[in-house]
Amino acid sequence: GDTWSSANQGIDSRYLGTLFMHPTDPQTLLAGAGHLSYPEGAGIYLTTDGAETWARVYGGVENEGFDSVEFALSDPNIAYAASAGGVWRSDDRGVTWRKQSSDGPWGPPFIRVGFPIDLQVDPRDPDRLFINAYGGGAFVSTDAGRSWQIASTGYTGAQVRGVAVDPANPGRVWATARSGLFVSHDGGATWE
Repeated sequence: GDTWSSANQGIDSRYLGTLFMHPTDPQTLLAGAGHLSYPEGAGIYLTTDGAETWARVYGGVENEGFDSVEFALSDPNIAYAASAGGVWRSDDRGVTWRKQSSDGPWGPPFIRVGFPIDLQVDPRDPDRLFINAYGGGAFVSTDAGRSWQIASTGYTGAQVRGVAVDPANPGRVWATARSGLFVSHDGGATWE
């Protein structure tokens, strides 16, 4: 980290909220760009040459920024991206994308989840996702983001900042939040 150089060629937004490196190919990275306040160039970006050049592989919807991207560690061909408006999945290392959630925003029925802060793919199951969001806590999906359940029973604050799944025990999930550190021993059903 002593020296840095620009790695923005091909990225049309300077509001980058998320970056994730492919687990077996460090030349391949995904970036999520844009925000409601900074909509120009929003989308999902992919590089396959170590960030020399980037291509916007999904442009998203007007004014929609992508807050989190991640490759599945158990199947690195699968990647996910999340925004306030939905969850997208790629089965070809981030080249093409399809929306997983229904026509409306992602999340459980009748709950406005808000902007995702972090997305984690279970290291053993590429269809099991965890997202924490500004508007409503932590959520889990067991069907690749098509449906969601609340995963914050016992959680006392709404601003979760990070989520991590224990690689040796996927039922144990950690969350850092405005009000402290939380752990779930049952896959996010309840929290301490």
